[in-house]
Amino acid sequence: MSDTETPGTPEPVTHLWDCVKKALAENDNPSPRDIDRLAASIGLKLAASTIEGWSRTWSVVPAWERFEVLIKALGAEQDEDWRALHGAALTADRKRKKEERRHKEFPAPTTPVASEPLNSDREPVPQQLAWGSTPSAVPAERSPDPAFTVPTDAVDTTGAEGDTTARGRFWATPWKVGAAVVLLVLTAVLIFVWPGGEGEHVSPSAGTGKRLTGQLSQASTEDIVIENGLLAMAVSAVTEDNQLLGTTRGKVLDMTTRGRADQLDWINVGYASAAEPAGIGAWQQVTVRYDEVRVLDPGPDRAVLRATGSSTDFPALRVTTTYRIEPDQPWISTETMFSNTGAAPVTAWIGDSLDHDGAGQYSGIPGGGTIVAPYDSPRRYNPTEPWMGQTGADPQTYGLIYDAGYPGLTIQATENWVLSQLRVDIPAGGSSTLARRIVAIDNGGASDPFAVLSELYRA
Repeated sequence: MSDTETPGTPEPVTHLWDCVKKALAENDNPSPRDIDRLAASIGLKLAASTIEGWSRTWSVVPAWERFEVLIKALGAEQDEDWRALHGAALTADRKRKKEERRHKEFPAPTTPVASEPLNSDREPVPQQLAWGSTPSAVPAERSPDPAFTVPTDAVDTTGAEGDTTARGRFWATPWKVGAAVVLLVLTAVLIFVWPGGEGEHVSPSAGTGKRLTGQLSQASTEDIVIENGLLAMAVSAVTEDNQLLGTTRGKVLDMTTRGRADQLDWINVGYASAAEPAGIGAWQQVTVRYDEVRVLDPGPDRAVLRATGSSTDFPALRVTTTYRIEPDQPWISTETMFSNTGAAPVTAWIGDSLDHDGAGQYSGIPGGGTIVAPYDSPRRYNPTEPWMGQTGADPQTYGLIYDAGYPGLTIQATENWVLSQLRVDIPAGGSSTLARRIVAIDNGGASDPFAVLSELYRA
């Protein structure tokens, strides 16, 4: 097991893993496979691949339920106050992540635009704006230097003078300033004239070479953006989020409506767990790992991309998630098929989790109202309609609207995250499909920002 540690790891996280390393040493440093067997011997389950992911950097903080299995497998329950250590590490890790994003050097433009490579003079190569440009389908050649230098960054909002062309934020020669003004005007036309019928129609598309902007944006130009004229969403093809523990590929990293900035941390689309999600770490269901993400249809009539992989809890359970976007709809239709390729039946908990990281975040559940419960006090709800959502100070409502016909669907939530869960029994050779719409929509500052999700469900 690796002793390397990611730079910048908070001290409580380091301390947690130092205590674990001590417990490992007292057990003669068992391998991940050995720990897997130890867990199985006491009737618990902890995949060797999960343990390997933790030990790769010693910087992630697992969900408590999985971490507790590790401690029990090592027989170290009485060695430390593990619950307190884990809680402190989890709090510190979330704070670190938010601070990293808050101090990003990229300003937050008001509309998603394409990331632009630089030429040999470190000046932006002319590119089309993301809304309406033609993406490259997967696979795509990587840009030699995908520096973030986009037209709406041309004016330095700090008020400083001088040339900072290395960051692409302020171009201090007259012709560059003039060009920036022209680009800003063109951007304004696209934002404010369209979609009232006078501006450009944006056809559905999917491909690499774009990046949604905003201080919370994570995806790179090597990930896949799927969009139409109302919204855009970035699905990971290469980028990893620390909280998803090596299972980010195929999951949603960024999403925004036209004219606004990304407010998401991530959407964990499709999990398949042996244990029922519970407790403060219920959101961290990292039990589906997608091996491949590819564009099936790049547009323009519709755009489709697909992620394929399997459950880490049930190796014989193949998981396929398909994202599809049509013109002029404020959602992306999403279907996840769980196919049991084994000889024995599988009983699994399936669903999704959503983490909004924008300012003033809170959740909404039909029948549960506005959820402002703190992170360490999740509650379970029986929704009166099959959807869940989150929003914040920014007037965008994010949500997942499930198709009718899923009796037993429940939702857990705090102000920080929401999670859907459904128990399914899948026979050998059988399958189960979870269908929903992933929504990003401007709520117009309504007193009930989640009413738009109910309206879409009932439409």
